[in-house]
This record gives sequence, structure tokens and C-alpha cells, in this order.
Amino acid sequence: MSHWTYITGVITVSSIGRTTEENEFIMKTTLNHLPIVSGPEQNMQVNISRSIFIHESNICDEFGQKSNLLDNGWMHIYSGYLLTVDAELIDRYFEETKKAFIKWLCRLSKKLYVSDICVKIYDDLCNRLIISEPAPFSDMQEVSAWIRKLMEDEWWKRLVL
Repeated sequence: MSHWTYITGVITVSSIGRTTEENEFIMKTTLNHLPIVSGPEQNMQVNISRSIFIHESNICDEFGQKSNLLDNGWMHIYSGYLLTVDAELIDRYFEETKKAFIKWLCRLSKKLYVSDICVKIYDDLCNRLIISEPAPFSDMQEVSAWIRKLMEDEWWKRLVL
């Protein structure tokens, strides 16, 4: 008889990029370098969707210039994303799944700001953990050296030179 554990939920995160595209790059790069929450048949899946509620608007583009390419004179910068986590892990015990997910979540929280979370981890033996308080995870964010360099670097010069 197989033993199953499950993870399901949504995590709201944001990044510190100067454009929507830069935020998406930071988001995808961060997710690609997180530890895997694994199962013998399939690993935990993470789906990314842009949050329409977490954004800012600016009258200049990322080069500090007014542009006719802006949306009615405004540049909309989307920095918030919804991460939907989903897993059905066979032959995994609750404690090892919980440990792997918490490790994944802590690493995520160091790179991206976690503003909201609602994730349930459970198994078929009635073990259950609901994570719904973002505070311990939102306090973990550290601005790493490569993000500081990205923010200070005039990255766009490499595109136009």
C-alpha cells in the first residue's frame, strides 16, 4: 500500500525589479535555483501568475525618459506574483514532505518578499499543517549581492550598445 502526501496552496510574492520584465526574470531565476520538493513519480509543481493588485505606475520608462510607448502616458510595473504550489507525492511521509517544503519556502523567502501565504500540507493519515501567517517568511528577505548589483548596474546599456 502506498503512502501519499499532498501540498496545495498559493503564495503571494514580490520582487524589486525596475520593470515587469526584470521582475519576471528575478522571479524565474529564483524559482529555478530553489531545492526540489521531490517525489518518486513527480515533484512539486509551481505555477506563476502575475498579480494585478501589486504594481506601481511611473510616468517615465526604465531609462528615465518619457516615451510614446507608455500606456496612456504611464508605465505599469508589475512586481507581485501568485505562486500556486501543487504536489501529490507518493511514498513520502508527512514529516519529510513538511521539512522539504519549509526548506523550499525559507529559501524562496530569502530572495523574494512573501506578502501572503495559504498552503496546506497533508497526508492520507490525517496529518495536516496549514501555513497562513506570512510574518516569519516576510521577515527573511535579504537583498543579495547580485540583486544589489542588478539595481545599481545600468543593465540596459548592454542592450543598446
